[in-house]
Amino acid sequence: ITERELEPHPFVRHIEKSLEAFFGPMPVTLEPFGLMAAHTIPIILPSEEHCLLTTVSGEITEIILLENAGTHLRIVGHATLPLGKHFPLRTLLTHGGVSLAEAHSAMRLYAMRVSESGGDPRHALEALHVAGEHVASEFGSVAGELLQHAPARRIIVVGEEPAGEWFAQSLVKSKELNKLFPDSGEVRAVRASHVLPHVGVHAARPDLPLLLEVLFVNTRFTGIV
Repeated sequence: ITERELEPHPFVRHIEKSLEAFFGPMPVTLEPFGLMAAHTIPIILPSEEHCLLTTVSGEITEIILLENAGTHLRIVGHATLPLGKHFPLRTLLTHGGVSLAEAHSAMRLYAMRVSESGGDPRHALEALHVAGEHVASEFGSVAGELLQHAPARRIIVVGEEPAGEWFAQSLVKSKELNKLFPDSGEVRAVRASHVLPHVGVHAARPDLPLLLEVLFVNTRFTGIV
């Protein structure tokens, strides 16, 4: 390892300099969102079952296999899909003939009203369905390999609303779920309301990723390894 490789990432150094201007020197670390979710989800949704933790970011989706090791959960598998919350939005904008605001509404409500410009909701719903089938197919092929390491029958989806719920529903409605869990399984989307009892925040529309990050800071030394 060279001395250069041990130097902080330029982005980390930029944050350090910004903080030093107000608080003086202090260490800064960057933690992946998936790791933060792996630490906090067992607190929010406690369970002794193995699970596939799925975090949906802007352009990628991480799948983390959590195994119950008796006294704690541990990460035993990890995969990344090059599909995130922007994928269904781009699909709707390109093939659904809707605006960005309408695309968000379609994901949230699973229905689309005819806009003043004459947009046809059937095109939007069809595009959203096709996007969901593609995501579920990609997820199924990767998750099937991970499940060889631990027999999880539970999928927890974490993503900014409404992307997380759309992703979860895409899995529920697809044939991939029956392939992964022929003897039944569970898919559950985490909402901001699940985190609020653990974080003192007062906001009309709380941000789920930010809530998890706050909770992670307070609980980062729990038993996830």
